[in-house]
Amino acid sequence: MDSIKKQFAELHKGDLRTLLKIYWENKPIFLSQYFWIAMICTIVVTVLPHFLIISKLGLIEFLAKMAISIFPSILGFNLGGYILLISLNSSNILDELTDPIEEKGEKYSFYQKMSSVFAFSILLQALTLIIGFIFWLIIDVGRNVEIAYSVAEILNFIALFTLCFIMSYATLLICQIVLNVFNFGQVQHFFIRINNIDKRNSK
Repeated sequence: MDSIKKQFAELHKGDLRTLLKIYWENKPIFLSQYFWIAMICTIVVTVLPHFLIISKLGLIEFLAKMAISIFPSILGFNLGGYILLISLNSSNILDELTDPIEEKGEKYSFYQKMSSVFAFSILLQALTLIIGFIFWLIIDVGRNVEIAYSVAEILNFIALFTLCFIMSYATLLICQIVLNVFNFGQVQHFFIRINNIDKRNSK
């Protein structure tokens, strides 16, 4: 009994490591289409200033301001969806959603996996907002600071790649969240219909 409790406690930790394990089992990041679309967009945007007369620093500042302006609204949308998930209070539906499919060797339930998608997206979008603010602050404070051209180019390249990738990936995850909400609604509707059919048959 103690070993089962320990195993359950291990599967239900609320730390970042557990979140990433659940998310990875459900949706491996490197197999995600959103990851690779974000990577392609990032490469295009990062290489573009080399062929066009575009300032890397100006592009970083533009992206940082965009992150600060739009990601609070995106975070609000995701938090609303997450609250919808965790506020589910139907015990019949929860009983179905919280059982892992052991026949497939799964350790985590459908409910945990869906929760991990919301949590991962929210963390990534919060990180995007923080990084955007930090980059904007560095640009604003250090605007008159002079450094070697080669060093500036390297720093600008790293900053542009990082900010562009995380913004692209975090934005594309909105599609995943929308599908998640739809999927959750479909699952709820399925079990409600099944329960209604069972009640009619039992009369």
